[in-house]
Amino acid sequence: MNKYGLMLLVGVCFISLLGCQSVSEPPEVRYCSSFPLDTTVCVTEIPFAENKASHTVVQMGDKVMSHGDYGMVSIYRYPGLHFLYKRSMECDLSFVENGHYCSVKNGVADVFEWKGDSLEQTSSFVLCKWLPRATIESIGDGNYIYVDNYECKGLNEFHLLNSRTQQQKSKGEYPESPNRFKRLKDFKIAYAHSLRMKPDKSRFVLYYCLNRRFRIYERNGTLLHEVFLDYPPANDKVVDLSYERQYIHFSGAYTTEKHIYLLSPDTRGLSKAKPECSILVIDWEGNLVARYRLNTYLYSFFIDEDSKKCIGVGCQKGGVYSFFSFKLLN
Repeated sequence: MNKYGLMLLVGVCFISLLGCQSVSEPPEVRYCSSFPLDTTVCVTEIPFAENKASHTVVQMGDKVMSHGDYGMVSIYRYPGLHFLYKRSMECDLSFVENGHYCSVKNGVADVFEWKGDSLEQTSSFVLCKWLPRATIESIGDGNYIYVDNYECKGLNEFHLLNSRTQQQKSKGEYPESPNRFKRLKDFKIAYAHSLRMKPDKSRFVLYYCLNRRFRIYERNGTLLHEVFLDYPPANDKVVDLSYERQYIHFSGAYTTEKHIYLLSPDTRGLSKAKPECSILVIDWEGNLVARYRLNTYLYSFFIDEDSKKCIGVGCQKGGVYSFFSFKLLN
């Protein structure tokens, strides 16, 4: 072999080596079953001013917004949770960005700010020409991320959106293919999922509702950790085809700079909700930290890091809705 042939061979090997180094293998699924702290707690009930349904609660500074039926929102002052007033805010979806409340209807986001105790619209912008009713979070500079659902085409878990250019990128793979299901819609409903950004926008957690699985991604869509909580009930690695045998494992999340908090009812989807659920605490490396077993069923919650409290909304026997809170130990 002459020197030119040798140089060509070395160059090909070098390029091949670079190619191999640039392709990173996805992390293996970690199967976990126990928490360092696993404790049962009794919650403190804080009755509503009036018994109205509440399914989502959002804290913004010294205010708490409690979302009920027919687009009605009740406003409370925090931390005392004293009722202030209620108003109508019908929308397809909503999110909080830079301390502002964004209400989205037909792809247009109306931006609201607090003026004293009044929530007033200050601006609006085109978020997306077409947007499904799905969880959406801001990642800064006009960029957003929203989860895939049965309204979307393709088989990616989530979509990155630039509202200024209207360009989108789809990323992430579902845990299995849709081959077991009769329709793609059935598959996507079975693998419905949601996400929550880390406050500094560097990462996000994506969690499945009917599968006890969560994934931690970098903001650009690179998968860092995948964890499956392998304990009963219904700790199947795939979602059961039968609606009667499916369990709701994760129904909400809240994130801080240190931890991910997952709301876990672990109840059959078609059965009446038991007056109990768990709040699971995980760090941003996917390590289990704590499990709080509650004696009530929560629909939504937030974490007050200053007072180390978890505050949620739920419903006790007799259909009475209330705030509930308990002290965090971790």
